[in-house]
Amino acid sequence: MSTLQGSERTERGNLSMQKSVDRRSVLKKNNLQANLEAKRCIKSALLALLKKKSYDEIRMTDIINKSGVSRTCVYNNYNSKDEIMLDLYSKTIETVLSSSVGTLDSNLTRLFNIAYQHKAYIRTLIDAGLATTFLDSLNARSGDTTESFCSAVMNGLSYNAVIEWVKSDTDESPQSAVKRVKEALSRLSKSIETGEES
Repeated sequence: MSTLQGSERTERGNLSMQKSVDRRSVLKKNNLQANLEAKRCIKSALLALLKKKSYDEIRMTDIINKSGVSRTCVYNNYNSKDEIMLDLYSKTIETVLSSSVGTLDSNLTRLFNIAYQHKAYIRTLIDAGLATTFLDSLNARSGDTTESFCSAVMNGLSYNAVIEWVKSDTDESPQSAVKRVKEALSRLSKSIETGEES
């Protein structure tokens, strides 16, 4: 065998290996896209079911049937409908968390504006008993200092104000809700200073 034939074989082997690597890359990319599409179908199915049934009435089997995704694929991505629900709202929660840097007024305004945009979603979380996940996410960012204690107090206040506002199903604007929260804080501050109940 000549050196030329040997180098041709090596070159063909390298091309074959390159094609194999390219195929694996394409397959991996296709698998990722297919998985993202499956997750989208699963989340859409849960949202569609929530329009017809309460959260407690929905079973994983209902979600599987509605989504058109295989049972194996659903359970490879989610262990429960709670996980699906949390995945649905994780972007909303992250939006709130990433925007909560600034003054009390600007944070409350952003929080209530986001809550207003996602009122139906937040209502679904409340009805599903998962709304505390939002508070847990807020508090997880705090830490163990005196400042974090103050943050936890403000997180609890903000969380409860938003939850009560959403539960009241009012047409009140976010700006009006923020104004009421600030008035309540002002009354609370005065009562603490004077030692009287508000």
